[in-house]
Amino acid sequence: VVGHAMATISVQAGVGLHVLAERPGQARAALTAIKKISDDGLTDVKTILGILRADAPADEQPLAPRGGLDRLAELIGTAEAGGVRVELDVAGDPRPLPAAVDLAAYRIIQEALTNVLRHAKAQRIRLTLEHNPSRLLVRIRDDGAPTSADTQGGHGIDGMGERARALSGQLTAAPHPDGGFEVCAELPLRAPR
Repeated sequence: VVGHAMATISVQAGVGLHVLAERPGQARAALTAIKKISDDGLTDVKTILGILRADAPADEQPLAPRGGLDRLAELIGTAEAGGVRVELDVAGDPRPLPAAVDLAAYRIIQEALTNVLRHAKAQRIRLTLEHNPSRLLVRIRDDGAPTSADTQGGHGIDGMGERARALSGQLTAAPHPDGGFEVCAELPLRAPR
């Protein structure tokens, strides 16, 4: 979690530095995202430490990790402030998700959108959430350059894959045959037996 948050912060900082002189508004959005990701990452670390310290008194237990699909509008707003239009499609029957799935979906979308802003030179992103009885399918497809989002030596795709695998799910990330780049995460809602 810490490594993933640091990689995301690094990407956002790179975006901010890249656009600072030419597009100060986009630089401000990137710096705001850095602050938000840092705060969220620290909360996640406190949560994990709390789980490891299960014998700690109740008043010392950390709060639940921030971030979940209920905050999706914020992520979309950050991406759009960075100059990319985001189209959201929701299919199936949305319902409350297990906390781990909700957080993983949020973080995967967050990293994928960050990668698009940093690497793709995209104009549009289609974000699809497909709710099924046994899984959540998350698909992020952009219309930008069809190169790997980790070409700059980052660890974004690896971090997204680790989040999916931690839930016995899977993640693919590759150029799309019709152009652009696509990240697809399949997150089971129940642990396998």
